[in-house]
Amino acid sequence: MNDLQASKRRHAHFKSACCEAADGKYRLCDCRQMTEGHVFRSPGRNKKRKDCYNIVMPFQRLNLCMTADCADMDEEEPCMLTTVLFDLDGTLLPMDQDVFVSSYFGNLCKKMAGYGYEPERLVKNIWKGTAVMVRNDGSITNEEAFWNFFAGEYGEESRDHIPVFDAFYHNEFQEARLSYGFTPRAKEVIQLVKDLGLRVILATNPIFPAVATESRIRWAGLEPEMFEYYTTYENSSTSKPNPAYYREILRKCGLHAEECIMVGNDTGEDMIAESLGMRVFLLTDCLIDRTGDLSRWPHGSFDELEQYLKTAAKEQSDV
Repeated sequence: MNDLQASKRRHAHFKSACCEAADGKYRLCDCRQMTEGHVFRSPGRNKKRKDCYNIVMPFQRLNLCMTADCADMDEEEPCMLTTVLFDLDGTLLPMDQDVFVSSYFGNLCKKMAGYGYEPERLVKNIWKGTAVMVRNDGSITNEEAFWNFFAGEYGEESRDHIPVFDAFYHNEFQEARLSYGFTPRAKEVIQLVKDLGLRVILATNPIFPAVATESRIRWAGLEPEMFEYYTTYENSSTSKPNPAYYREILRKCGLHAEECIMVGNDTGEDMIAESLGMRVFLLTDCLIDRTGDLSRWPHGSFDELEQYLKTAAKEQSDV
């Protein structure tokens, strides 16, 4: 069994929430068995029923009509693969997170000390501001969420220093490049996806401003223009590992989860995309794992990733 077939099999558990009746149709028994995000309202899917839902699976959608006397599901055509989403840090751009954090905060504290920011307190508040962005409910951008928190800690006058922080990302932040690695495979896999006729999106955690994200893209030997869309704290109102982060990308890019593959190195932040119905691939070169069990997802190095993408495209063309 290859990784793609295993991925299909894993999603068969969604039918465990249903039982097969004598007429051969599935009826909903207990939707609480389903992971949040797999069931969502889909108005107008069934004109004869008032409450219709889709259970979203990577290779098919099952239409459910949730009424007192009916919960029938009819299979639809498989959804075509159209898009691959990539994480950046630790995926397309090799990194040692501890080394990066040390370099980043060392340079930032040195820069801001002249403006009255005590280093230890600044580091703590940057982390707290990051946590605020991670908890953002989508009502404001991550940029607004961070600076609202920061101004609450240091006073509204701290907003006058936003240009200083911007200058840091244009200048001193660039020294953090030394804490990153480089792999030519990043550019190769992006080109492969394009050659397969698929869309390419950069799904990097949007806790940095665009200038920092664009710098890191270039450190990977890539260009921002190679991605149809990339997330930054200016254009995003949610963050990883919140599934809403991936929903936001889907909405903005006009996509359905089941037509996407998410590629990342973090089992917590990246593989959560599977809960929405995306296919996923765990790149293990710079693995971040807190589960101890990688068998849950297709995984491997760039060689395995390229084969997985080629197989996905081929199986689709054979349908």
